[in-house]
Amino acid sequence: MDYQYLHLQRQGHTQVLTVDFPPSNALDPRVRDELSQAIGRAAEDDEVWSLVITAAGEKFFMAGANIRALVELDEAQALARAQAARDFLDSLWRMPKPVIAAINGYCLGGGLELALACDIRVAALHAELGLPEVTLGLMPGGGGTQRLPLVVGQGLARDLIMTGRRLKADEALAMGLVQRVAPSGKVLEEALAVAERINANGPLGVRAAKQALNAAAEMPLDQAFDAENRLWASLFNTQDLRRGVEAFLGKSKPRYEAN
Repeated sequence: MDYQYLHLQRQGHTQVLTVDFPPSNALDPRVRDELSQAIGRAAEDDEVWSLVITAAGEKFFMAGANIRALVELDEAQALARAQAARDFLDSLWRMPKPVIAAINGYCLGGGLELALACDIRVAALHAELGLPEVTLGLMPGGGGTQRLPLVVGQGLARDLIMTGRRLKADEALAMGLVQRVAPSGKVLEEALAVAERINANGPLGVRAAKQALNAAAEMPLDQAFDAENRLWASLFNTQDLRRGVEAFLGKSKPRYEAN
C-alpha cells in the first residue's frame, strides 16, 4: 500500500515506519490513520518481529497536534478527537510485537504520548521531550496522564505535567523516560541495534513477555501473576522453545521461526 505521510523500510525482521508530515510531523488525524494501518499490517506480518517508529529530518520527532486546528473544536468535537487518539494509542500499546520509538528531535504533547505507548524509547542527544499542554490552558488528552506515571512514577509525572517543562535527552534518560541516548544522526541506527538484539531472542517469548508486562500495568497484582503464569505455560506448545533449549544445550545459536 502507498502512504502519503509514511515511508516504510524493512531491515531483517524489523519494520521501520518514518513519519514525514512537514513542518513538525504533527500527529494529525491523517498521520494517525496511516500509522494505524501500517501498525496493523505489521502486527499481521509473520516476517515482522519488531517495529521502529521514527520521523523524517533531525528537528522533530512529533510535535503533537495542530494547535491552530484545536482551538476551533467545541467540547463534543474535542471528546471525539480524544477518544480517536485513545483508540489509536491503545492499539499501539497492545501491538503484540515490540515497538521502539526512535526520537530524533522535539517529542512534545501527542508525540510523547505516542512514544509512551511504545515499549522502548531511544532519543537523539539533541531531542527535547515534554507534555506542555498546560502552558496552553489544556492538559494531556492522549494517555499522557496515565502512561507517564507508569514510566517515571507519580511524583515526576506530576512535576512534568503540571509545570509543562521540557526535558533534554540526558535528563530524560536519568529519570527513565528514555532508555538510551544516541548521538545526533545516529538514533535510528541505535534503535535498529536494539531491535536486532530483541529479534535474536525467541519472538514468541518476547511477545508473551510484552503481554505480561502490559498486564502488570493494567491488572491487580494477583491477576497479573495469573496472566504471567498462563503466558509462560503457553510457550511450552511452541517449537521455538524447543529450538532455544536445544541450541542452549548444544552451545549453538538458535534459529527461531516464530512458531
